[in-house]
Amino acid sequence: MHVSNIIADQKQSADRTSSVKHTLLFVDDEVRVLKALKRVFVDDDYKILTAENGKAALEILADNSVNLVVSDYSMPGMTGIDLLKIIREKYPDTIRIMLTAHSNTDIVMGAVNDGAVYKFINKPWNDDDLSLSIELALAQFDLIRENKKLKRVAQKQLTEINRLKHFTGIDYSPLSSILIDKGVLLPGQLEIVEKYRKQNNTILIRSLIDLGMVEEESLLKVIQVLSKTDFISFPEFRLDEDFSKLLPRDVCEIGCLAPVRKENKTITAVRL
Repeated sequence: MHVSNIIADQKQSADRTSSVKHTLLFVDDEVRVLKALKRVFVDDDYKILTAENGKAALEILADNSVNLVVSDYSMPGMTGIDLLKIIREKYPDTIRIMLTAHSNTDIVMGAVNDGAVYKFINKPWNDDDLSLSIELALAQFDLIRENKKLKRVAQKQLTEINRLKHFTGIDYSPLSSILIDKGVLLPGQLEIVEKYRKQNNTILIRSLIDLGMVEEESLLKVIQVLSKTDFISFPEFRLDEDFSKLLPRDVCEIGCLAPVRKENKTITAVRL
C-alpha cells in the first residue's frame, strides 16, 4: 500500500472517530445477539462496544465513557437487572435499557419502577423500534447533560452578578474609589453624589447618571472590566417567544438570563 493511501485511511478513521457522538454498550451472553444488535446500528454514528456478561461489561465501563447500555436480562453469573443496578450507582448519567423475553416482563417492570431500568424492550425486537428507542433515550441523555451544563454556567454567572453587586451596592461601594483612580470621577464630586444617593435611596451608579457626572457608556466600561462581563444592546435583538423556551426557566431565573439569539449550536443570552 502506498504511503498516500495509508495516510488517507488514517484520516478517514479519524474523521469517523470525530463524528461519533455517543458510545453504546451491548451486553448479552449470546454472540449472535450481539452481532444482530450491532447490525441495527451499522449506519449510525455510534461507537459500539460489546460484552458477553456483566463482569466484562463493568470492566468496559471502567475504561470507557459509555452513554447508553443495552443489556439482556437472563445471563449467567449476573442478571441484567443486577448489572444495571450497579451501573445506576456507579454511572448514574448512563441510560439503561433492558432486553427481555415476555416471560420476564413483570420482573423487569419492577426494575423500571425502581429506576434501575430506563426502558425495557421485548425479544425478539423490531429493528426500527429499537433504533427509535435508543435515539430518543440518547436525546434525553443530551438534554440532561446540557441542562447540567447550563446550570453550571448560570451558577458561574450568578457569582459574577454578586461580584458586580459588590461594586454597585448602596453602602461604601469601592466603585467610587475606582472611578476616581481612573479619572472618571473627581474627588470633589463624591460628596455631592453621596448626599444625593442617600436622599433618594438609590445606588451610586444611578446617582452618577442622574446628576450627569459620568457618562453611562464610560461607567459601563469600568464595570465591564471589573466584573469581566460583556454588555449588549437590546435593540440589536428581537426576542422570539418560541426561542425563549430553549433555556429551562429555572436556569434563566437562577442566572437572571434571557436567550436572545442562536447561531448554529451557540445560544446568546443576556443578563437582566
